[in-house]
Amino acid sequence: MERRRSQRDQRHEELTLFGKIRSGAVAAGAVLVGLCSACASSGPYTWVNDLRPEPPTQASLIQPRDVLAVNVVGQPTLSGEFTVRDDGALTAPLVGSVPMAGLTPTLAGNALAQAWKKMVVDPAVTVTVAKHANPRVNVVGEVKTPGVFELVRDHTVLAALAAAGWVTDFASNGGVYVVRRDRRMPRVRFRISDITAADPKSAAFQLNDGDSVVVE
Repeated sequence: MERRRSQRDQRHEELTLFGKIRSGAVAAGAVLVGLCSACASSGPYTWVNDLRPEPPTQASLIQPRDVLAVNVVGQPTLSGEFTVRDDGALTAPLVGSVPMAGLTPTLAGNALAQAWKKMVVDPAVTVTVAKHANPRVNVVGEVKTPGVFELVRDHTVLAALAAAGWVTDFASNGGVYVVRRDRRMPRVRFRISDITAADPKSAAFQLNDGDSVVVE
């Protein structure tokens, strides 16, 4: 009898301890979620309507997945069309990887000429962008289908949200942010009501490859 009672007491103590551990884990998880939410809402931002007009420099720079037409005078085996890899480099004949992303076509030609200099005497290289890659953006937060989406024709925040199945019922009207790949730049904030109403500033804002759209 005493042995059975001892076993019941031990089982009771185990269940009590498990309950305390589980409660502590739930509480810790809630704190972690709260901290993550606070982090997502922190940091500087600029409303899209307060942005100053900027020259469209992004379009003139080579991006990952761009197709480049390379012409080397007198060297047909080195010339042709090459696709910039996702890591931003191009696989050039004879020399292998040459970084391209972020360069203008002129600077890209100089980089290739420098790479081929040991094999070709004074290589004359010209580079043009034969085809610009469609931007890939990451859409996360209060959207129905978060993920990475390639924007084919429309490169706006509206198109990115539409690709993600639109916002959920829990999304805040003023809680849409664009985070640039260059984290030193402040986030750009939008209102959902302005996006759906085709507000001129919201409609004109163009997403770049590697941007993230965060909906809170």
